[in-house]
Amino acid sequence: MARSDLIRWLGSLDADDLAGLITRRPDVTADRAPRALTDLADLLMHRVGLATVIQGLPRPAVEVIEALQALLPPSKDHDGVARGRLAELFGRELDDPELDATLQVLAQRALAWA
Repeated sequence: MARSDLIRWLGSLDADDLAGLITRRPDVTADRAPRALTDLADLLMHRVGLATVIQGLPRPAVEVIEALQALLPPSKDHDGVARGRLAELFGRELDDPELDATLQVLAQRALAWA
């Protein structure tokens, strides 16, 4: 996950979605409240916080995270994973509602986004 992509995505969220994300990721406000999206992105990418939030996820969400990691190219400068590749890996249709719901869970925690 590229920091600049995360910052750009965070900037696209409305106030309610951003507040919901912070509620679902209390690790980002444990020590201090972030003052800018760059601070928030850094906190969201911190390994300890990521490990904590991943431990609380349902199994399908963890499986999608693992699949995304496996499908990402080794370069840090990537455009992510095409949704079609992810759906194909799980034997799902591109518009599968269960895949949608799982990706929504991940987006609500800033673990994956469109």
